[in-house]
Amino acid sequence: MQHDSTPAAKTRPSLSPRSIQALAATQTWARLAGISLLVLACVELALGIANLFHHPAFPGNMPISPRDMFKFTALNSMLEVAAITIYAVTGWYALRYARRLQRVRQPARPKSEDIAVALGAQQRYWRLQGVATIVFIVLSMLFVIAMAVVGIGLAIKH
Repeated sequence: MQHDSTPAAKTRPSLSPRSIQALAATQTWARLAGISLLVLACVELALGIANLFHHPAFPGNMPISPRDMFKFTALNSMLEVAAITIYAVTGWYALRYARRLQRVRQPARPKSEDIAVALGAQQRYWRLQGVATIVFIVLSMLFVIAMAVVGIGLAIKH
């Protein structure tokens, strides 16, 4: 068992100058990803609000009760809220990662603590991005299944 006083525990992260340059070069892409995700969250919000007032077309002008319309709207709203949340949070993490990379960029000579902070932010961003992608895929699949069940129920009713 190692203690904090052992030399292995006191090692500091260090990267070659080329690695630092490569890490710093990702700042533009992290910023672009963050801004794009936040814009996408805003677009998704606008579409979600518009969809609240949109009534889907059903085959053969099938009459639909207000209760059944509420089911469709509620399911769609839940998916919209999940998408907006995922886009906004991952966008914020990407922008936070880009800000942390500012200390690593040239001409400043980055300290090992700055490198560690930037790498930690990078790791958290990609972990969140992976988890968010899996969550969104699962929610989308559940949404499709729920819409199919509601649609089949309506078709059987009529």
